[in-house]
Amino acid sequence: EQGRREEIDRLFCRIQYETGQNRLFQTALAVLELIALCADTASNGDSAKRETGAVYPALEYIKNHLAEPFSLDELCRGIHVSKSYLCHRFRDEVKMTVMEYLRIQRMIRACELLRQTDLPVSEIAAECGFSGLSHFSTSFKKEFGCAPREYRKANGVPLQ
Repeated sequence: EQGRREEIDRLFCRIQYETGQNRLFQTALAVLELIALCADTASNGDSAKRETGAVYPALEYIKNHLAEPFSLDELCRGIHVSKSYLCHRFRDEVKMTVMEYLRIQRMIRACELLRQTDLPVSEIAAECGFSGLSHFSTSFKKEFGCAPREYRKANGVPLQ
């Protein structure tokens, strides 16, 4: 718990710094990371609940299958719960829908790959579970207000 608290504090400091530097992309990414961390923390609070509940296995499944096409039905079959039960518990514990959490995790991963690799944007789209470059670019622009290539350029990674 102390480690998570320190990570939350670090993200708040990063958000303040990036906002003060007027760096929109970095601020938005830090906010997404904070949301994801808080969601994970909310679902991990009670170890008995984590071992018997559906939310923790769902979070792990999503993180481990970001590159694959997502099916809520398949997720529910994999963790042996009904769709209505999972959606209710997820919303109650994580404070967002399964699809919102999936979107955030995919965007965080996309930003990491854009910053840390020189992979073509089309490969990054596939690695993050998007069905095509157009869908990825539209989603990325909606989330961050810029195209993936602009994000990469603003973060110092040379374009291919």
